[in-house]
Amino acid sequence: MDTPAGPRHGMDRGLARIGEDEEGQSDASSGIAIGRTQRPGHRRWRYELEKEGLEDEDDVPLLVQTPISASLFSDTFAAPPPIRPKPPTPSHSFFRSLTASQSTATLPSNDGMSLNHRDASASSIENTILQDYDNLFLTFYNHPPNLNSTNITIAYSQCKSLLTLADAYDSLPIIGPRIDHHLLQFQSRLWKQIAKYPPSYLKLGYLARSKAIYSEALIHVVGQWPHGAGQLRPPHAVPDLLIEIIEDKVEDLQDMVDRAEARLFRLSLNSPSNGPHHGARCTPQSDYLSFLAVSLFRHWLADNTSGPPPASSSSTSSSSLTAPGSRMMRLVALGGNAYLPHDELKRFLKLQPELYSRDNMKRFERRMADLKELARGVVRSLMKSDLELDAGIGGGGGGSVTGFGHGASAVGAGPAGLGYFACTKVQDGDYCW
Repeated sequence: MDTPAGPRHGMDRGLARIGEDEEGQSDASSGIAIGRTQRPGHRRWRYELEKEGLEDEDDVPLLVQTPISASLFSDTFAAPPPIRPKPPTPSHSFFRSLTASQSTATLPSNDGMSLNHRDASASSIENTILQDYDNLFLTFYNHPPNLNSTNITIAYSQCKSLLTLADAYDSLPIIGPRIDHHLLQFQSRLWKQIAKYPPSYLKLGYLARSKAIYSEALIHVVGQWPHGAGQLRPPHAVPDLLIEIIEDKVEDLQDMVDRAEARLFRLSLNSPSNGPHHGARCTPQSDYLSFLAVSLFRHWLADNTSGPPPASSSSTSSSSLTAPGSRMMRLVALGGNAYLPHDELKRFLKLQPELYSRDNMKRFERRMADLKELARGVVRSLMKSDLELDAGIGGGGGGSVTGFGHGASAVGAGPAGLGYFACTKVQDGDYCW
């Protein structure tokens, strides 16, 4: 009985399939992947810092896409690297010459030292760039950036560099709150730094969308204007809207000063209620001593009132930080013996010996004190301040009567060097973002 041909036939079919697979495997030598098909249009990418072609040394190198080279895990196969020829075996004469050159080596020259210095500087810049990118991606993934928390100068440089990088990637709304939170932890040290470098911190506050830093710096910038204008105008990257806000605030402040000066010159005294000219405006006929007090006060104002503000200049001298009329207004706000003290009044009254007496001197001082009190009320609005610097040092907070920071003893520029008005109000419409 013949055996069935089924198993034999099935074996032949299996061998046929194996033969087909072997043919497919033989095609692998020609570069076709086995059991794998490459997806059309699929390509892997990597990102590298583009350092070539930067026009300015301050430009930030950005990440650019470059096609990744084929690897063991890629979908495409690249040609193997060329085989390098084996180097020849070094001879004994080579080792002898190498030993001789090492024995005769000398100290590096100045050119070598300068080259090493340049290499170290380039390495430091590269480390800073890498640190900025590290902080950028840390913030993207909701981790706090690695910023200095003890030295505010270093922290400012790090924050400025990180904000510049974030601006290049349109990620300021993400990075800004982190910068704001970190810098506000310095508290009083931050306000002192803003008072020293208001234009720089104004730009930083604008980029970080920090209302606290922006408002503090804006008050200082308006008070010092036009000093510091060169750091905000072109070629610096400050929006035109911010310059317009500053100039509008400067005009408003100057209008306040002009109105206060006009009111001071119009101040007068009324005749005593127990005199024949009850409540009337003092005149040489009605109250001669009061008239002399008003005349002396106006003369002092004329001598201490400055002219119009100077033209825009980038001068950095300390005198340019003192706003026109600020010292006179500050003295008026202090009152008392801050100006026209007792000795000066006495010398003035002695110019007319027939008027000088003990009773007339006391009365003359009382009338001058009344006039000084009226003048204090005129300049009170100019002396108010919403600076956090005043709140931290003076303890008064928004509404400090000095406006220059730091108590009634601030006759000069004050301990923090403020010699300008700080009464600017920053409202919601002044934030240009």
